[in-house]
Amino acid sequence: MRLAVAEATCARSTGFAETARRLEREHSAPVRARFARDIATRDRLQRAALTRAERILGE
Repeated sequence: MRLAVAEATCARSTGFAETARRLEREHSAPVRARFARDIATRDRLQRAALTRAERILGE
């Protein structure tokens, strides 16, 4: 646990966390655009599965 806290503190104080977020946004956008239809299908199937599971479990 202490190691995780130390890593997070270091990433934040050095600017690494923000750089990683920026790079993720920049580089993942083309991939998301390329696979938009597949991502939408996955999201739709996940929502349907969750709805069905909730109905089966009576929640």
